[in-house]
Amino acid sequence: MKIIYQSANQENQLAPSAVALGMFDGVHLGHQEVLKKAVQYAQEHNLQSAVVTMDDHPCKLTKNCMPLLITPLQSKLIALEKLGFDVVYVLHFDETLMNTRAQDYLQKFLINIMNAKYIVTGYDHYFGKDREGSPEYLRNWGLKNHTETQLVPAFSLGQTLVKSSILRDLISQGKIKEANLYLGYNFFIYGKVIKGKQLGSQIGFPTANIETAEHQLLPATGVYEAKTYIDGKTFEVAVNIGYRPTVDQNTKLSVEAHVIGFSGDLYNKFLNIEFINKIREEKKFNSIEELKQQIKFDIEMIECKNLNQ
Repeated sequence: MKIIYQSANQENQLAPSAVALGMFDGVHLGHQEVLKKAVQYAQEHNLQSAVVTMDDHPCKLTKNCMPLLITPLQSKLIALEKLGFDVVYVLHFDETLMNTRAQDYLQKFLINIMNAKYIVTGYDHYFGKDREGSPEYLRNWGLKNHTETQLVPAFSLGQTLVKSSILRDLISQGKIKEANLYLGYNFFIYGKVIKGKQLGSQIGFPTANIETAEHQLLPATGVYEAKTYIDGKTFEVAVNIGYRPTVDQNTKLSVEAHVIGFSGDLYNKFLNIEFINKIREEKKFNSIEELKQQIKFDIEMIECKNLNQ
């Protein structure tokens, strides 16, 4: 998948494209209804499949607040690649883009650069200055400019409307299994392994300290069953999200992953940690020995669960 970042001197027009347009934070089942239509249309009409999205959430400027993101940019790109896109064009959301009129937005990015022959978006996606670019606006614009457009209605799973806001609530509450149902894949955190205080190694359970992206939404504090991939192999993981109250007076929330059965060096490597389920709450133990026994129990529970699947 080719990734193109917006630049001031962008002039080259791409090959004719079927474009999915949106922020797509989470790339959840509702988003996938939109995204898959772009891929399908591209395949049926011999076009390249493309996404036009943004690096930051528009609320950062429009409402002067930055929501925590289910999929910060790098995670979003990983999820989009799995859906089979050829190109992702990443717009930088700044004052200039915020104040771009809808007509200019479509002409500059969708026509002049993306060479869009088909544009698909969700029922609630707006673009351009003051949200001028409504779904109805896009439909009328497409008719005038001989560009096929499609609006995808709201998507529900059971009685629940699948939206990024609902997923943020579920993840922040630690309801990972439920969140994964609406995502259509395992919620994951992608980050670099950095040096910590090596407290895990000192008690016999070395952990990889994950440096998360800015504005990354983290699950509620606690211990989680997860998995990761190293050198083509899948490893079970016990992840602690919290403040390590037994061994450290940590005031900063940390993500520590004990990769079960792995003994190599992970420093400076990037890991993709997929969350499966919450095991227990984080708690302060009376002694290091008591903590060690609990960690051992957590690991055994994860291993036994996977053996029984």
